[in-house]
Amino acid sequence: MIYYNISELPHTFERAVIINVGTNLITTLAVLSAIKYTDMPVLLIDCPLKIENSKDFLYFQNLMVKYKFDLISMPLLEHGSTLDKIFCEIDSEYILLIDSDLEILNGSIIPLMKNYIKPENIFGTGFTQGPSKFDASAWILKKDGYYEERLWIPFVLLKTSKIKNAIMDGKSFKLCIFYNFLPSSPKLSKWLLRKLPSIFDVHFFDFLKRDYHGKKPAFTMFDTGAKIYQYLKYTKNYFFVGPNVDSGVEADFVFHYNGMTRKQMYPDDSHNSITVDSMSENIILRLKQKYNFDYNYDIIYKTKNG
Repeated sequence: MIYYNISELPHTFERAVIINVGTNLITTLAVLSAIKYTDMPVLLIDCPLKIENSKDFLYFQNLMVKYKFDLISMPLLEHGSTLDKIFCEIDSEYILLIDSDLEILNGSIIPLMKNYIKPENIFGTGFTQGPSKFDASAWILKKDGYYEERLWIPFVLLKTSKIKNAIMDGKSFKLCIFYNFLPSSPKLSKWLLRKLPSIFDVHFFDFLKRDYHGKKPAFTMFDTGAKIYQYLKYTKNYFFVGPNVDSGVEADFVFHYNGMTRKQMYPDDSHNSITVDSMSENIILRLKQKYNFDYNYDIIYKTKNG
């Protein structure tokens, strides 16, 4: 069913949520895998890159003729801001976040996630990511940094009430970077990070830096969801159930076409993103073989002809 805003959605015990940002091909794979394996109502939120040029909403309307899911259009915001809004407004006890560039491969993990999230002291199930060190040669700042532990946002089941309470307490899903040269002055720390290393060694400021698990990095990244995760786990003493994606075990259950949406939004991004063009033939073939869906017909013919 089509809704005009999140507040119109009826109450459900659980709901799977997918956010599309200009990638209807891979999003179709995410939606169909969610319908096939989650046994949850599926909500697709379309956030067009350019409203006047977007045909995705019409395409997904056509998709609803054959498949059952809910559809909403929302303005494009920073990803964390959209997630904050979702958890504050959706009337469901549990929300399963599924990246638009992720396919659920089978149904084996979903019952486990649903079962392990039930205890009162658990706020989420799925996978974690980090903590880890940024290789100075491999990231945009070209400086040593620290990637803080977080829930793996591409695929995670969360207890809505606990997430909403964390947001009400001032936490957010928003990505942020903490510049650590002078912790009391973030703006000056950011300037020092970018300018001073060319003058003298960055470790000169170690005596002033904040300690992160025995390390004093030049900066610490709190990727999407990290602040929420840190707050609920280390301040509120709740638990998150699931292994770390660095182990590779998630590959038995899901496949993440990493960064495909990010590449659409930021074409100059060089952070190991998979492009739509490089994978489109494989995705179209997979849609046909596994889900009996002919993307070429539906997107080229039906969308153009209404």
